[in-house]
Amino acid sequence: MSQAPATPTSDTAAPRALPQRIAPLIEGLTERIEQNAQRIAIASDTEAVHDFRVAIRRLRSVLATTRKLYDKRRIDTLTKELKDFASGCGQLRDEEVLGETLARADLDEATREQVSSWLDSRRSHEATMRQAAATLAGSTQIASCLTSIRELTSPDAETCAKAPTLERFTRKQLRKARARIERLLPAESSDGEGLHRLRIAFKRLRYTADILRELANSPPETLTT
Repeated sequence: MSQAPATPTSDTAAPRALPQRIAPLIEGLTERIEQNAQRIAIASDTEAVHDFRVAIRRLRSVLATTRKLYDKRRIDTLTKELKDFASGCGQLRDEEVLGETLARADLDEATREQVSSWLDSRRSHEATMRQAAATLAGSTQIASCLTSIRELTSPDAETCAKAPTLERFTRKQLRKARARIERLLPAESSDGEGLHRLRIAFKRLRYTADILRELANSPPETLTT
């Protein structure tokens, strides 16, 4: 009786491994954005806007790290849209943080009454911002953006056909992130803008490392060289 042909072990099977690892991560983040978007309309859910913006920021980081595997220009456009969606809820989040901070402040009784009265006067303003944020979060624009991201990063997308192995991709991304930091060093203590760019570069290195670590730990493929 003849045996079934063995699974190829050459590099012909390797290119699909990386997109297949990334797809579940992106799918999970898009679902998290959708779930958190539905929570924003609930006034008592004070973490909804925060969670919504965090999920968007996380997805943007993943797309920024992996953008060259796909249609870069399209990814950049969609990433910009995600940023705009998060910014659209920024004022509401600032209002929530202000209220939370003042509520925890150690104030005397008279000042506490004044602060409480002032916060009460802003309830209608906050409600208006929450309604606007909920409308934005539930808009067809966000749904369309997330659908496009899923389609563009699908392992079956044509742009994924020549993806590198995970190990090669990891080496390249970490090398680029370190080089960005090295270009900004040394930074003078008096150079505020330079220190800001350096801080952002370190954050990008951390985000990149976290994403690559998550991809390395994701099933089902193993690292190939």
